[in-house]
Amino acid sequence: MNKYLEADCGSMEGIDSFCYQNCLRIILKLQGIEHPELYLNAALSMKYDLRDGKARTGLNIRSLLPSEDGYVHRVSYEEDRDPMEVLQENLQYVQEHQSPIVVGLDTFHLPYASNAGKNHAKHTAILCGWDEKNGKVELIDWYPPWYFKGGVDLKDYLLARSSNNESDGTIYSGRRIGNNWAAVEGIEPKSKKELLLELLQTTKQEYYREGDGQYLYGPEAMEAMKKMVAGCMDQEGFHSLHKEIWFIGKRYKFFNAYLQNFTDGELKDRVEAVMKNVNGEADEWDRMLMLAAKGCIVPSERVREKINARIDNLLLFEQETKRSFDRLEEQLMKG
Repeated sequence: MNKYLEADCGSMEGIDSFCYQNCLRIILKLQGIEHPELYLNAALSMKYDLRDGKARTGLNIRSLLPSEDGYVHRVSYEEDRDPMEVLQENLQYVQEHQSPIVVGLDTFHLPYASNAGKNHAKHTAILCGWDEKNGKVELIDWYPPWYFKGGVDLKDYLLARSSNNESDGTIYSGRRIGNNWAAVEGIEPKSKKELLLELLQTTKQEYYREGDGQYLYGPEAMEAMKKMVAGCMDQEGFHSLHKEIWFIGKRYKFFNAYLQNFTDGELKDRVEAVMKNVNGEADEWDRMLMLAAKGCIVPSERVREKINARIDNLLLFEQETKRSFDRLEEQLMKG
């Protein structure tokens, strides 16, 4: 049996909607890197674009921490490629480098996925080999809810790799897969404290920073988001709001899952103080998500008022979150 399929992939809470980063975590673990989850960029991120009046997360937060991201080699193709040809090149890379790689897929074509044959969704899994005897592509997709390891029929795999991922109204549909893939090479070990400090500094850059004339960030972006809520006059407006809340809110749970790795040492009290407040914010984002879903069905002023009330609660949490965040960073800086 493929040695990668036999290996323990571990797991991480809060990884929902971050399949690519989960793949990077598993590859680092298979490469023998200790505490691989701490190399992930789990920074909080929220910005409000003053040009189009939309709130969203940053574009550069879904990989490794900035100091490590240069070790990730990503490949995408502007034009269509023969997926069989790409598979052969990918398998050659896996064999020569003795490391699996990340591959983009549309779960519509993956029989083990919960949405197989139902709706399209851009996703990533780990390509780790080829089962010559059974004619199957060997994948690790250790991701909730299916937690899959095993072989996939070649036909299904090639369809998933070359899919246009047609838009069907679901949140991860609408962007072509295009046989994209990624590999990780050259990561050097770092201490847990080094990585945590970089995460905090990255969060300051992505979230706790002054507006720059084009964007507002963090708490200022939350306040400005009320303008976005005010513009939700129909189902389409609430649908757009729901999508942005979905992506922004997930970051808080991911950030807290990262911090859980530091709740049994000298940083315990400081870390738990941050987590308590961030958990409160995550709950408020969940409530906003449910309200936005209601607005998608029946848009109303009452729903808009309730969402704005949740934003006010977020801003109250943020005052204490920032104080606890600064105390944790200060303790780390002291060594």
